[in-house]
Amino acid sequence: MLYDRADSYFDADGRPVDGGYFEKKEYATFFEYGISDRFTLVGRIAWQDVVRLDAGSFDAAQGYAASEIGVRMTVWRSDRTVAATQISALTPGDGENIADHPLGDGAYGADVRALIGRSIGDTGFTEVQAAYRWRDQGFQDEARIDATIGWRPRPRILVLGQSFSTWSVTDPMIGRREFSQHKLQASVGYATRFGDFHIGGYLTPAGRNAIDERAVFLGWWRRF
Repeated sequence: MLYDRADSYFDADGRPVDGGYFEKKEYATFFEYGISDRFTLVGRIAWQDVVRLDAGSFDAAQGYAASEIGVRMTVWRSDRTVAATQISALTPGDGENIADHPLGDGAYGADVRALIGRSIGDTGFTEVQAAYRWRDQGFQDEARIDATIGWRPRPRILVLGQSFSTWSVTDPMIGRREFSQHKLQASVGYATRFGDFHIGGYLTPAGRNAIDERAVFLGWWRRF
């Protein structure tokens, strides 16, 4: 469960500017299921309640947002390092699908990414993902880099620091703009016999033609 809002944005030169309004409540489910030792089924489905006011234009939506389903394949593994590839199909929804676009704008697409993770000592790990996100119907493709560092100060506690960066990489359609957005996220989780409970938040330190988002979230992880 996530609550996200903004009352400022980054202009075309990346400068923060006061103005506008954005509020989003999101309920999302992520899942991973091991098909075999090498292949994992992954997916995400989300429902949103979003309100956006930009340059006097009001936009609101309730319903399913961008969702995805895909397969991840391990390509190499050692005692401390693992490398994988992943491909996912994207489906648009009524809510937020693409940064700097009206709610509901979007099309079917695909996300192809490479992932590498490594354990650090006995209590830490790090992971980096590089992705290319292709979109149909002339919507801009995106390059993405996601990075995570995790640490277990106690067996039941997990601390995560993450960054999520997105850049548009193809020419925009008429009436749309190039954009980029960079988010920093921190969270802490506690493991119980009922699952792992996480609380955290994120902020947006930089962007271009993107809203300056601030969010808090609660999560529940369950192994099955």
